[in-house]
Amino acid sequence: MNKSNESKSYLLKLIKVFWVIVIILTFFSKTISRHSLTTVRAEYPQIKKLTKEVVAEGNIGFKSEYTLYAPFESKILEVYVEEGENVEKGQKLCKLDTSLREYQEKVYSLKLEENQIQLEFNKEKIKQLEARIEEKQLEVNECKAEKYEITVADEMEIQKLTKQVEVNEALYKEGGCALKDVEEAKLALEQKQSEIKEVQAEKIDTQRQEEKNLLNEITEMKEQVKTLEEENKKLMLNSQGVQLEADKDFQEQLTNDVLYAQESGVVQKIKIQKGQSIGKGEEVIQLGDCSEGYIVLLQVDSKIDFVAVGDEVEVMIPSLQKRDIIGEIKKITLKENQKEISVRFYEEGLQGNENVKVKFAKTSEEAYPIVSYNALQKDNAGYFVYILRKIKSPLGEDYIVTRKDVKLIDFTESYAAVNEQLQDNEMILTTSEKPIQQGERVKVENETELLGAYENE
Repeated sequence: MNKSNESKSYLLKLIKVFWVIVIILTFFSKTISRHSLTTVRAEYPQIKKLTKEVVAEGNIGFKSEYTLYAPFESKILEVYVEEGENVEKGQKLCKLDTSLREYQEKVYSLKLEENQIQLEFNKEKIKQLEARIEEKQLEVNECKAEKYEITVADEMEIQKLTKQVEVNEALYKEGGCALKDVEEAKLALEQKQSEIKEVQAEKIDTQRQEEKNLLNEITEMKEQVKTLEEENKKLMLNSQGVQLEADKDFQEQLTNDVLYAQESGVVQKIKIQKGQSIGKGEEVIQLGDCSEGYIVLLQVDSKIDFVAVGDEVEVMIPSLQKRDIIGEIKKITLKENQKEISVRFYEEGLQGNENVKVKFAKTSEEAYPIVSYNALQKDNAGYFVYILRKIKSPLGEDYIVTRKDVKLIDFTESYAAVNEQLQDNEMILTTSEKPIQQGERVKVENETELLGAYENE
């Protein structure tokens, strides 16, 4: 009986040891198996609208800037503003000494008077030349009208010699004189006619030369008139220039010898100081005009395609802790691999050159499943993601990798919007410690975190 009891006790011990060994082996088998699985991280899709955004930095500038110049040689008596100070339109900027202004006015006046005297002198000279031209033209006309006429004595001599020829010819026919007498009478007539023609030709040449000389004189005087008229034009232009320069020197911005701000803005640079002597046209004060807002130029990647002229943007000024300032894109210029974007905005109390951050953002009109961009895979068949499905096995619960094809709608650097085939309760693989394949069992590193977050939702 005792032996039987001992046998039973021994058998029970063996059975207990067996089950302990089975439990231990099962535990270690499961542990070893899980340690051999690839570790991955996962997420749940979020059904929402995709927001594309980028933040760029720049410095504040002014839409327009202007510089005030010294209107005349002067001395600075007072400077009423400081660099960085905000000023209103019409505000006093500085006061000028006008002791040299009267002298400058006299200089302008003397220049104008000198030009006027020369102008009047030239006009009088032109008047005299035109009168002489008219007189010479009359002389030319008289020369053209004058004709050479034979004198009475020459005409009587021609008549006498002509008659002598006729008488001798008649006598010759009657035998009353010799042929020689006829020829001598003809020769005497021809000689007289030749003498008269020579005298006539000589007088005509003299007349023509006199006419030529008169025309040359007229041409020369006309050239003088033309030169004087050109000089008068220059004198008149010079007078206008002097007058404009004088008007510019004493324009409306100088009232009671004080320079005023032309527009509301900021004093950017003061290039003078009290007691300083300055010359005409020297820079006095440089200002930024903020009446039409501020401008900031920003550089972004040329691939960013969701910005357009007219879009509203969020402007942030870190140094002043100013946020939620609304700006507007005014211009976009493509430069090599970048886009230069000009943004204009309105704000009070800025001095210019402050650092600015501008956020460009665009949200899709529809809601889509949103996943991390890292979760998106691609092969020859197109885009897909890996779904992690929980399965039960003799060794416990595991996750198995399943491929699911998706269509890419849009994306940012961090996220992608895909078609509606994904559900918000589907666990999506995002990263893996090594390459994986469909059907492979894996362990999810952030499983507890994901399940807790999903249950809280």
